[in-house]
Amino acid sequence: MRLIVLIIVILCSLPCVMAQGNGDILFYCKPTYAPIADMSNIDVAVRSEGLVLTINDEQKNESGEVLAWMRRYYDAVYDAHPSVLKNLKVPTHFVIVANRWQAVRSMFEGINKYSTIGRKSTEIVLLYGGALDMQTDSVRQITRMCDALYIGADGSAAMMDRLTQAFWSGEEIAQQGALFDATGLTASPQKKTRLSFATQLDENETQLADALTEVAKKAIDNNATPGLSVMVARKGRVIYNKQFGYTTYQETTPVSERTIYDIASLSKVVGTLPHVVRLFDQGKLDAKKTLGELLGVTGWQGKINVGQLLLHTSGLPAGIPMFALTVDSASFTPPLLVKKRKVGYQQKVGKNLYINETYKLRAGYFTEEKDDVHTTQIGRSLYASDSLRYIIWRHIANIPQYSPTYRYSDVNFLYLQRIVERMTGIGLDELFEATIARPLGLTRMLYQPARRYRLSEIAPTSDDTFFRKEMVWTTVHDETAACLGGVAGNAGLFATANEIMKIGQMYLQGGTYGGVRLFSQSTFDIFITRHDPHCRRGYGFDMPERRAGKVGPVPDCVPKTSFGHTGFTGTMLWIDPESETVFVFISNRIHTSVDNTKLTSLDIRAKMLEALCK
Repeated sequence: MRLIVLIIVILCSLPCVMAQGNGDILFYCKPTYAPIADMSNIDVAVRSEGLVLTINDEQKNESGEVLAWMRRYYDAVYDAHPSVLKNLKVPTHFVIVANRWQAVRSMFEGINKYSTIGRKSTEIVLLYGGALDMQTDSVRQITRMCDALYIGADGSAAMMDRLTQAFWSGEEIAQQGALFDATGLTASPQKKTRLSFATQLDENETQLADALTEVAKKAIDNNATPGLSVMVARKGRVIYNKQFGYTTYQETTPVSERTIYDIASLSKVVGTLPHVVRLFDQGKLDAKKTLGELLGVTGWQGKINVGQLLLHTSGLPAGIPMFALTVDSASFTPPLLVKKRKVGYQQKVGKNLYINETYKLRAGYFTEEKDDVHTTQIGRSLYASDSLRYIIWRHIANIPQYSPTYRYSDVNFLYLQRIVERMTGIGLDELFEATIARPLGLTRMLYQPARRYRLSEIAPTSDDTFFRKEMVWTTVHDETAACLGGVAGNAGLFATANEIMKIGQMYLQGGTYGGVRLFSQSTFDIFITRHDPHCRRGYGFDMPERRAGKVGPVPDCVPKTSFGHTGFTGTMLWIDPESETVFVFISNRIHTSVDNTKLTSLDIRAKMLEALCK
């Protein structure tokens, strides 16, 4: 009996290589190391065969590629637009991913050459898959340099994926081992705070994946959109993440995980609404506050309250008639627009909308070159006068009152933008970057994407035959948002499916993601509650229709407690708290024309949601 006990004690005290046989991930760290909350400033050394890289914008590994399983979490700055290639901040963490010890040794030899890593503000993290004898001198020497060490049982792709997710706090580390004394490291737990990616699917998940793929291929085969991206996460685990088609019908650039889309009205709930919720949570704003109190608006609009803006029951119209605001009335004989093509009205500018061919834009409003007066870029070769913003808001101020029933309106969210900016003293784009994007690690969700990313990384939208006389590409499709500088409460955000998924998961988790809490669950519950029996919506969010005879945004099988939003360019974010599911669909279905309504007529998004219900 004593012999058996002695053998057990010896086995339990052997190096970590013995403790890893069951496939668990072991996490060791120095007492000063803490799990990372802000992932926005991390440099990553990748590929087990490569040398150290990304110390600065000129260093790359042999292939110049970001490791496949790291790419889904981290968008390296050197893959961005040349104007922002240089990472001006010292990286907070330098991460090495390897499954061969010789590669680790090579990487650390490279680390010693760069003073950047030696700075106190930078920590070194090693993600290593494979057997490791903690007692050898070379292992001790290298691990002493690490601030955190993630060890997997083997060097398989699945294990390396799990290690990366553990570092990213996407997978909990269930096991801790007794660490060798020589390194001075101590074991520490890691809690799951971010999305994780499934390395294997069960039978039901496989069937779901097949069903979603079938519907997506139908959309591509029927030219409902040139390309699309779909993601599904359940219980914080991404079980579907696929891209289809190309960014254009010329089929030159395949859609990838990194393709950035104009997400249109998803900007309302992704870019504007989080700030409104935060202001509610901070006690600075509530549903009863009026535009008169908040912005000094007079007349009937001054009585509109925040709740009405969020529910779209303010009495404001659907949008701004940019045609009427920007066309020279002396250049044509009325009418300006007709619903059917006829002589003198051959140019189509919208669905069942044709414009008088003699029209001219008002002199001084637009120019092909940027100057001191025309600084607002609304196209790749068109700039608008700064005075146009004033004209838009003067028009809004003079809008006559409509009946205060439910009417979906972009103007509601233009007002919410002004409220947010007035109360915070910060522009919407800067506020989003500082309080949402950076804390949550959203590197490919932003306004005015041409500032950071190449044309080839952004999907084009439609051919604008009215304003821009070109294919809209890198600037927001929505004319009003474009004339407001590309940063508007109703539209303007560009994003990948992965970044939208993070926002969706944050909402599902009641305001927290990646260790960062943006607002409380109790406050968020107010926004996903129906407040008006005559309106299906919550505050800002669309919800399933439950009134008899009314058509809703999602199939009847979708739980009534779910919520989300859609976008004109062919986008959708939908969240189901009951099954803890987040669904993201993005496309550029209006390429090349806004008349392409096949995405709706073929019920593409609805069929995908029906597959999720099964």
